[in-house]
Amino acid sequence: MAKKKNSKPSIFDSQDDGVENFGVEVKPENAVGIFMELGKLPDDWCPYGAGYVPEKSKFIGDEEPYPHKPNQYREWEVINDGDPDLTPIYFTLPSPPKDLSLIDNYGLEPDEQYFRRLEIPKKLKILEKKSMDALYAIERRNRQDTIQGYKIYLKYWELFESEVENLTVEIEWLKNVWWYRKYGYWFYNDGEPTYLPPDYFDFLNFYFIDEAQCYP
Repeated sequence: MAKKKNSKPSIFDSQDDGVENFGVEVKPENAVGIFMELGKLPDDWCPYGAGYVPEKSKFIGDEEPYPHKPNQYREWEVINDGDPDLTPIYFTLPSPPKDLSLIDNYGLEPDEQYFRRLEIPKKLKILEKKSMDALYAIERRNRQDTIQGYKIYLKYWELFESEVENLTVEIEWLKNVWWYRKYGYWFYNDGEPTYLPPDYFDFLNFYFIDEAQCYP
């Protein structure tokens, strides 16, 4: 009888409520390197189908071009509207992906269609906690070896690389987030496909307001 092969131990084998490596291309410096080399992010990182990239906005004029179509994506937007001291500026908005079912909130009732922050996968939270625990243990042994930002970063990705084979779903999530932060994010808002530019998506999803102890 063949001997059963022992699987590699994983830090995810034990549940933590407190909370050569193909796939580590999602590591920040690697992702930036890929973009610099290709001039874009890989097609398989796009959550809206290979080849989709939102068009850049273009200036239309200082007058409303045409009425918005009800229950369809907004083809244009305006700033300075209603300000007597400034001239309205009308500009185009990107077209949504062809497959609308790929847009978040698709199929929900309009009242349930609103922006929801993307939840960070539990395994990535566990990695963060494990990396902090490891650094605290080192600090306790040597008070001069204090925890610093770059040490957290290095330890986190060290653990990540050791667990790549157990992070398939999480790697896919990170690829999508990289895409959103570069090209923007679509979601259904009260029956209407709505586009968030990259910086605005990043702000709404990841910027924690210390003074209010909440996200935007």
